[in-house]
Amino acid sequence: MANRKLYWLTIVLLCLSLKVSGQFLGDSKLPEFTGRMQDTARVLSFLEKSRLALYEHESYAEAKANADSAYLISSQIPWKKGMILHWNMYGLISRAKSRYVDAIEYHTVALDLAKELGDVELEAVCLNNIAVAWRRTDNHQQAIHFHAEALKAADKAGKIQTKMYAINGLGNSYLAIRNYDEAKKQFEQALELAYKLGNDESQAINLNNLGDVCFEQENYSEALDFFKQSLKKNIENNNRDGILITQISIGKAFSMMKNYTESAKYFNLALETNLVTEKKLYSAVAVLELAYTQIQLKNFDGAELLLTEGLALAREIDSKQNIALAYQNFSELYMQKNDFKKAYLYQIQFNLLKDSLISEEIQQNTFRMQVNFELDQNKKQILFLEKDKENQRIRASRQLLITVISGILILAATVILLMYRMFRSKAQSNVQLLKLLSEKEILLAEVHHRVKNNLALIAGLIQLQMENKVNPIEKQPLEEIHSRVFTFSLIYENLYDSGDFEAINFGNFLKKYFLNSNYDLVSGHIDISIDASDVLLPLKTAVPLALICNELITNSYKHAFIGNQNGIIEISLKKNEFDTRTWQLRIADNGIGMANQPKVFETTGFSIISLNISQLNGEFNIVTGYRKGFEFSLSFEISE
Repeated sequence: MANRKLYWLTIVLLCLSLKVSGQFLGDSKLPEFTGRMQDTARVLSFLEKSRLALYEHESYAEAKANADSAYLISSQIPWKKGMILHWNMYGLISRAKSRYVDAIEYHTVALDLAKELGDVELEAVCLNNIAVAWRRTDNHQQAIHFHAEALKAADKAGKIQTKMYAINGLGNSYLAIRNYDEAKKQFEQALELAYKLGNDESQAINLNNLGDVCFEQENYSEALDFFKQSLKKNIENNNRDGILITQISIGKAFSMMKNYTESAKYFNLALETNLVTEKKLYSAVAVLELAYTQIQLKNFDGAELLLTEGLALAREIDSKQNIALAYQNFSELYMQKNDFKKAYLYQIQFNLLKDSLISEEIQQNTFRMQVNFELDQNKKQILFLEKDKENQRIRASRQLLITVISGILILAATVILLMYRMFRSKAQSNVQLLKLLSEKEILLAEVHHRVKNNLALIAGLIQLQMENKVNPIEKQPLEEIHSRVFTFSLIYENLYDSGDFEAINFGNFLKKYFLNSNYDLVSGHIDISIDASDVLLPLKTAVPLALICNELITNSYKHAFIGNQNGIIEISLKKNEFDTRTWQLRIADNGIGMANQPKVFETTGFSIISLNISQLNGEFNIVTGYRKGFEFSLSFEISE
């Protein structure tokens, strides 16, 4: 926003300068000057249409077409400033499309032209634009470098507003890398310049930025002071977007201070403000944050209605962060209402979506690293081409003075240099690729570690709830849930401990889990026999298979043996003798069988078994009878 204002302020000043210069032209040059003025006005008109198409209509094709028209006229006049503004517009279009490599290249072209023209103010604008593009790739060190260069250029040009934008950009970059002291220093300087210029909008922005710094430092009282000052400025300027953002910020600060009544007040104000702005993202945020305050205030019915509305809004705009927040708040709501089943279901949905978000974050980080790698490679290529071009000019100027032998020597040296650069570039590329692979493996390990910890946390919460239950009937469902969650947890523990994040040794898993299990038996002695081949199963096969094993073995322990009866449970996992593509899981016991359990196929446990068999695309068979034991067999193929 700030860069666009500076961009158009430059254009207006340019028009005024052209108008004033017309007073010094003679009558003989007036028609030529008038024609040029008309052409420059057409250039500015096309650039304004391009800006409107980009930021108000979000039409990239229309924005590009108008920018191309501006460039065509500028090249015919010729008018170098028009060309500079065209390349800057191209950079802004690329940035809006998240094509940051292209954006940096276009802004760099504009910067080079501005340097050739000697326009220091335009240099500062181009440098700020380059810095913003770098910041979007999360390369904040490069962003800080270019904002600092923009600050020098703005100082040289004596343009306070451009200087303020550069300082504000530095503050945002330092905030992103959590250098809060430096970020606060930069925002305070930018605020001082905003007061000096009398720019109320920039004052409000920098006050809000200072509030963000304090909020990140958990200094919520000071953050509130800045947010309220920003809100006052926005109200004075009737800046609806600014009012909405600061109201939400104030609500969050009060929430962190556990003043939920005041927090709810500001989130309600934000919703009223958004009736005018109609920003669905902000509506979703305000509704979900308001729902959280109602949970804390024990207004469960109101919280449930707000969460339903917030979840619908988040899904409509496909905001996964807010969908996850809704699931988390639903889980907390039902925990406080002692509806543990719903709380557990929403917690599962939250964990699944959280894992998806972590995966997306990994992909985004990988993409950013690739972007930075491409930019670095392009920069090296440009430097090489510039140096090669300079060498060609030197060789051309000396061509008449050198002999054939010296020419051959220079050519040989050039070939050696090119070969050296080629091999060095290849080696550097390999190093970068190895670094990317290593970082990806580290991130993947962290994902599985977090999943394992989250599952352990859930199991622990269920265990705590079990300890509060005395009645066996109330305790039994929690024990079953705990067993299933523990199965999930052990899968991820084996995956993390093995260092192979794609598959686990299922034979080892069966032995580790079921030979060491401690089931709560009334009496009797039960032996477990495991005959399992060492087979590596991918995660999407191992998880459903583990849940099937857990349900069947738990059922055998609880229902197959009566009184002091001793027994044996057999588990085997082998490749099918007649079809080597399939594997055979067999679980059997010598208990009383299932003839006296006619409703067993209607239980939750059997529903879980059926669901997981469907996921495996497997075929199963059950053999049982009264006092004839129980045998379950499953044939399945391992998914690639």
